[in-house]
Amino acid sequence: MDHNMNIVAIIPARGGSKGIPRKNVREVAGKPLIAHSIEQALASTKVTRVVVTTDDPEIKRVALNYGAEVIDRPVELANDTAAMLPVLKHAVEMMQKNGFFPAVTILLQPTNPLREASQIDTAVQLLLEQDYDSVTAVHRLDLNPSCMVKINSTGKSSPYVPDKFYSRRQEVDPLYVINGLLYVYKTEALLKLEQGSWCENNGALIVHKMYSLDIDTEDDLEEANQILSERGK
Repeated sequence: MDHNMNIVAIIPARGGSKGIPRKNVREVAGKPLIAHSIEQALASTKVTRVVVTTDDPEIKRVALNYGAEVIDRPVELANDTAAMLPVLKHAVEMMQKNGFFPAVTILLQPTNPLREASQIDTAVQLLLEQDYDSVTAVHRLDLNPSCMVKINSTGKSSPYVPDKFYSRRQEVDPLYVINGLLYVYKTEALLKLEQGSWCENNGALIVHKMYSLDIDTEDDLEEANQILSERGK
């Protein structure tokens, strides 16, 4: 790896969360939720710049207090229907306009506070060593895929894995779930993406399910608070 390579971690955090109001600045284990992702990025040995993209003044203040830079997000990219890809592209393009050209761009969602800095480093290393265009974090599905069914609009069910529905679990290829923990891109490939969250030439960083908590509910917040508080001890 080129030690002079620019690698940016982008943490998107809009102010208008509906499920949990003010979610990104709610306290978890003694600090705002978004602060955990900022600190993880700053602790990475690969990341050279940590940026929060937000439309919210309070989130901006918190991000700056915890050592991140901030890019002001346009209103049209901060509503409920805004996709993540345009948000990432906007942040990268703003940096490029100011003379910073990241070779690698990392998406860290602030709602995934259980990741570790070492996982960021591993994903970047995987991207570069295997020459992927993107790397996505996943965890293994606990269920036996040979026992899963899909149901159509009329209520009829059929095997999810038709040719192996009656196979023993050991004979079925395992399935993995994208958990949102992190997404790593070669920036050139990211800017060429027109939709979706990963490139065709995509690698997978397999992590344990225990890291995959995504904050959607008050119960999720409480679970994250308990886990991170225990880690702190």
